[in-house]
Amino acid sequence: MSLFVQLQCCVFSFVYGFSMVGVYHLFNRLLWRLPVLFKGVIHFMMGIAFAFVFYQGMVFFDYGILYIYDFIFLFLGYCIYQKYYAYYELMIIEKQISYFKKIIHPFIFFLKKINAIMKNRVRKVMKKWQKENQDSKNS
Repeated sequence: MSLFVQLQCCVFSFVYGFSMVGVYHLFNRLLWRLPVLFKGVIHFMMGIAFAFVFYQGMVFFDYGILYIYDFIFLFLGYCIYQKYYAYYELMIIEKQISYFKKIIHPFIFFLKKINAIMKNRVRKVMKKWQKENQDSKNS
């Protein structure tokens, strides 16, 4: 194997480790309210998808031959992301989510008011039906 192919594999492993963790953190932040079982299934599927994409990338560069330095650079990309970039990306994600919540808040308020009106109407109809059922049983 040529030195250029090895360099391509190392760069791909590093960039993939860096970006894989970023995507994982993004999905983890967006899905944090789901029950543990669903999160576990989603994390398992994400792990399989990440492994498949990594292997396909290695097939593209190096016929799918995995060397120890591929995993070292993958781990190095993960470490660099965690040490220098994760905090800033999560801050950006939090600002985007708070901005999105500010946009959605009036609609949620409006929908809650409609929901309260609908519950009141349903309650009145249910009382009317119960009263009609009691009247029909008594006669």
